[in-house]
Amino acid sequence: MKKVATDKIRNFALLGHQDTGKTSFLEAVLFLSGQASRLARVDEGNSNLDFTPEEVERRLTVKAKLLAVDWKGHRFHFVDTPGYDDFVAERLSAVAAVETALLFVKSDTDVEPGAERAWRLLDRLDKPRFVVVNKMDKEHADFAKVVGKLQQRLSPKIVPLFLPLGDGAPFRGLVSVVDGKAFLFEKDGVRDTELPGAMSGAVAAAREALMNAAAETSDALVEKFLDTGELSDEEFHTGLAKGIASGTVVPAVPLCGGDLRGVASLLEALARFAPAPMGPPSSDGATASAAATQWLQALAFGALSESNVGDYVFVRVWSGKLAPGMDVLNASNGESERVGPLFLLQGKQRLDAEELSAGEIGAAVKLRNTRVGHTLCDRNHKTLVPFPALPEPLTFVAIKSRSKGDEDKLAGGLQRLHEEDLGFKVMVHPETHQTLLMTQGDSHAAIVLAKLKRKFNVEVDTEPPKTPYRETIKGKADERYRHKKQTGGRGQFGEVHLVLEPRPRGANFEFVDGVVGGVIPNRFIPAVEKGVREAMQEGVMAGYPVVDLRVTVDDGKHHDVDSSEAAFKIAGAQAFKLAFPKAKPVLLEPIYKVTVRVPEDYMGHVMGDMSSRRGRILGMDQEGHEQVLRAEVPLAQLYDYAMVLRALTQARAGHTREFSHYEEVPREIAEGIIAGHKAAAQAEA
Repeated sequence: MKKVATDKIRNFALLGHQDTGKTSFLEAVLFLSGQASRLARVDEGNSNLDFTPEEVERRLTVKAKLLAVDWKGHRFHFVDTPGYDDFVAERLSAVAAVETALLFVKSDTDVEPGAERAWRLLDRLDKPRFVVVNKMDKEHADFAKVVGKLQQRLSPKIVPLFLPLGDGAPFRGLVSVVDGKAFLFEKDGVRDTELPGAMSGAVAAAREALMNAAAETSDALVEKFLDTGELSDEEFHTGLAKGIASGTVVPAVPLCGGDLRGVASLLEALARFAPAPMGPPSSDGATASAAATQWLQALAFGALSESNVGDYVFVRVWSGKLAPGMDVLNASNGESERVGPLFLLQGKQRLDAEELSAGEIGAAVKLRNTRVGHTLCDRNHKTLVPFPALPEPLTFVAIKSRSKGDEDKLAGGLQRLHEEDLGFKVMVHPETHQTLLMTQGDSHAAIVLAKLKRKFNVEVDTEPPKTPYRETIKGKADERYRHKKQTGGRGQFGEVHLVLEPRPRGANFEFVDGVVGGVIPNRFIPAVEKGVREAMQEGVMAGYPVVDLRVTVDDGKHHDVDSSEAAFKIAGAQAFKLAFPKAKPVLLEPIYKVTVRVPEDYMGHVMGDMSSRRGRILGMDQEGHEQVLRAEVPLAQLYDYAMVLRALTQARAGHTREFSHYEEVPREIAEGIIAGHKAAAQAEA
């Protein structure tokens, strides 16, 4: 592909609910631009963009993909993103790398949850956007109705840039609101036509709304528009482009990407009105032209590792240039990086790139020290490009390798997969010793495990995560234990008396040496404490660590020959185990603070479910169209909450959580946990 000037480059991330036709639109772009000889289709499994085995099997986008095409003197870089919320990390990373978003919605539905979430994401990252009302061939397609709902639910800033000639099956053409021209779709392209008289009023109203929005970008334009009710073509176009770039104008465009209708018109509008590349935001949020800085600033924002395409890191160059053979600095980790081959990608097809200049998006191979979110820069101008914080995974499952000896393969495979997918995490819980796979949802977990099997030949078994309970006491108790053993030679002897007392919640463990008169020599006191600590770690009631108590050793006996550290360690542990059941023991469970954002219509369902989870409501606040519910919920009731909440609210609600404290488990629940532990121990024995 030929080099193009930075001001002729346009960069876009495609967002929207699943099945809104994002990938099919890009297949149409690839075909219209002459880069593909036939129009590929996702539902036929021959997509140029959804090509990984998991995507082909499920007929949906799982990983962000790149598409670079030239169109009438402009270079378009598109980043296709998954519609399913399980893959939100892919969306966030893509939006961080572009100037503009294309938000896809369907022509025959209400505002879908994916559109609402994408809109909030774009607001948070302050990104300009176009709304694409796709699938205009649907039987009940209604562009005006959809735009009206979007204005009501998302923003009144959404205004039509085109109007359809016919909705639904008779979607025959478009009217450009800016130019006032109408054209019909034909097999070989489009044909100009007369504006239907019945549409003149709608076109005039849409043009006035668009011109008013363009005028509001400048005091001078506002004054002229109020005085004359009109702007010149140049003023109109300039104001419109400025409004789009600032986010005060969001154009809406109807099309049918599946059969190319309207695709060319959208591309021309993007070339005409979408902002050109800018440099990365500074600490105060300001941006400069991408060409204003000559040294390299580049963001690694994605990764892809597939046998049929290779291992790639997706790179956005914000300023300067990136070329094979360059020695650059990874500002995120301080490591040096030598740049290998560079490519422009068209889905699974790659095109050699001599360099990636300011504003371009491409793929780099053989970057040994660079991961998603890292910044590459000039050695003499160290700088970090902002990268958004990714959401914490909220769905947990415990995994273990099915075949013994595969533990290292499992750990290595998960590490490799995490390098290209920051949306999941893996940890070995220090108390339950389970390996926990933490993802954004059950579909995300299924994809990770499918890749693990396909790429690394590791199969795993899954089980529910164990809750890290604690044990403690509410009363005071004491016990004496003598450890005495004679085996023919030197014996073992140690006797201790322990007193157990509760401490405030969160005060942890205190060991007190209260021995007087030397009945236990000082050198053996640490061994007593060690025995107590080991017994606490193993637990007494149900095998969980003991916390928040004081243990005092205040008496005992020793033998001049047979006493040893080992004997007093055993005596300390056994005395503790005997005293603990007498001290009113209780089981503690972790409690989390949960914040749920939910539309008012679903509040009753969410509240009912929260009560069934033993949740304690702390308060509610209204924010826009949503209620914000704050509650405290036991961790044991949260492992499946993300999926249940999604089902209860048609995926319109979301939640966050953070650890708060431990508190006592209700007696009947604790009895069940203890009985289960004893049964498991007997089965193992």
